[in-house]
Amino acid sequence: NILDDEVLINTLGESKVTGENISKDLVVAEATSKSIDETRESYRSVATRGSLIYSVVASLGNLQHMYQLSLQFYKKLFNTTIERTQKSDDVEERIKLLIAAITLDSYVVICRGLFEADKLLYAFLMAVELEKYNGDITPISWDFFLRGSQQKPDGEPHPEWIPPVSWMEVKHLTTKIEGFEQLQGLMEQNQAEWKKWFESNEPQDMDLPAGLDLTAWLRLVLLNALRPEKLLFCVAQMVNSYLGQKFVESPPFDLEGSFEDSEPLMPLIFVLSSGSDPTVLFFNFAEEKGFAEKKKLLSLGQDQGPKAEAMINNAIKEGEWVYLQNCHLCASWMPGLEKILEELAQKELHEDYRLWLTTMPALHFPTMVLQSGLKIVKEPPKGMRANLRDTIVSVLPESLWEGCTKEYQWKKLVFSLVFFHGLIQERRKFGPLGWNVRYEFNNSDLSTALKYLKTYLEDFEEIPWPAVNYILGAICYGGRVTDFLDLRCVMCMLKTYLNSDALEQGHSFTPDGVYYPPEPGPLNGVFDYLSTLPMYESPEVFGLHPNADINLQLAESNSMKQSILDVIGGGGGGGGSSDEVVDNLAQELLGKLPALIDKRYHHPSIFELTKAGIVASLTTVLVQEID
Repeated sequence: NILDDEVLINTLGESKVTGENISKDLVVAEATSKSIDETRESYRSVATRGSLIYSVVASLGNLQHMYQLSLQFYKKLFNTTIERTQKSDDVEERIKLLIAAITLDSYVVICRGLFEADKLLYAFLMAVELEKYNGDITPISWDFFLRGSQQKPDGEPHPEWIPPVSWMEVKHLTTKIEGFEQLQGLMEQNQAEWKKWFESNEPQDMDLPAGLDLTAWLRLVLLNALRPEKLLFCVAQMVNSYLGQKFVESPPFDLEGSFEDSEPLMPLIFVLSSGSDPTVLFFNFAEEKGFAEKKKLLSLGQDQGPKAEAMINNAIKEGEWVYLQNCHLCASWMPGLEKILEELAQKELHEDYRLWLTTMPALHFPTMVLQSGLKIVKEPPKGMRANLRDTIVSVLPESLWEGCTKEYQWKKLVFSLVFFHGLIQERRKFGPLGWNVRYEFNNSDLSTALKYLKTYLEDFEEIPWPAVNYILGAICYGGRVTDFLDLRCVMCMLKTYLNSDALEQGHSFTPDGVYYPPEPGPLNGVFDYLSTLPMYESPEVFGLHPNADINLQLAESNSMKQSILDVIGGGGGGGGSSDEVVDNLAQELLGKLPALIDKRYHHPSIFELTKAGIVASLTTVLVQEID
């Protein structure tokens, strides 16, 4: 009898209890899964921010081969940022902190491997990609910013103070772009105000006439259409508006930070520019880290590949640093280097081992090495403010700043010398107006000059100004100068900034009083003063006429516009899908074509026969062209 089977009855009872427990667990599991999904979904905005930024980072490779970066590298950066970002129990607060940290870290770390000319471009593309996603930048306004209306003047009346081409841009903005519906009417009704704005030297800093209120993006579109030479200034303002001031200024050179982000399998790659040599920086850093005796140096060239391979194989066991210079001069061994790094992934590496490489930009440098490596670029930042800050960080440690017995004279003259150093570097951007020959003044010149300056202050009761100016001007800096007129300019500039007047209180380098040697004090006080300087300086600071800026600004603006087109040309963005862009462009070109020529309405003389009884050869060609 089944009712007498106690084992079966007990088993059924246990099964019932187990079933009830499983049902309860399923309810709990379902609720937990739902909670996990909701929590995960709340962090989607963080993942979206990372993916948008990576799309910009990946497209930079279209601009410069050396900017290649792998998804694996960016994922590591993304995860590392999440781990070290401040924690918060409030999910919304945590998300805000993560988004801000990921955006800033992505800018700072990637900028380490970018040339100065491309850092603002990178920040701008980041801002554009994020605002496209938010809907603040429409495809049609982005396309107009890149290409303009591409319309020729139609001959209709326009205000006399504005060129016909610019007026066509105004009409296109008014009729095609949302936010500019009243632009043409406002300009026609308030011509005096708009003329003053249009002819101003700094329209980017003025309020728009007639109370026109535009977003930072639309203001940039308008300025680019009417005053394209001011593009860079307005780009910086837009980046500042959307991302913040930190994204406008170049991050200071940070070899320590690069090293902390590295690991044994990740080579550190110094990307060189003309005149730059990071070897001294590397030596100082190795000594600071205790690797002065555990580093191996080799300048690559013919038949140096096997030596480099042997050094690497020994270093991975002993925990040494290997520094290989001038990889661009050893193109034949680059595939060998790539193979070595691939094989290292299968080996056990000493945790202290690091591979350092230096190279000029070169297409034959292995893409795999670029994508897996951590790139570092060392060149003077753009602008006097950034240049002075970077120079002091790189060349003037606290020990040197406080290392002279004549503190007042030393600190005053050191800042004067640093200011002179920044001036002669920044004058290069003016081309032949700055120097007849583009000289690669660098920090080694300044370091040598500081040593001589300190010697003269310590060894002489009174400063021998003629000797100081000659040694520092004609030898420390003049040794690079080959043109006698340039040398004369260097000497005159040095005497302007390094003289007894620089020791007087209230002395200023410029008539407007903006640039001056701060009163002696802690080094942090100097950085506080530098933070008050303008982002962009006028040509008068360099002793040049204001008109020197016009050609420079136009060239820089055109260069940035071309760089943007180079980047998005590889798929980094645009006004819709590729098919839509092509179709829109085709329709636009068809609309500009004149009507077809109808041969029935030809002139009677066109088809007249010659004496030989045939049509003229030119008529035959004409008919073929029409067909």
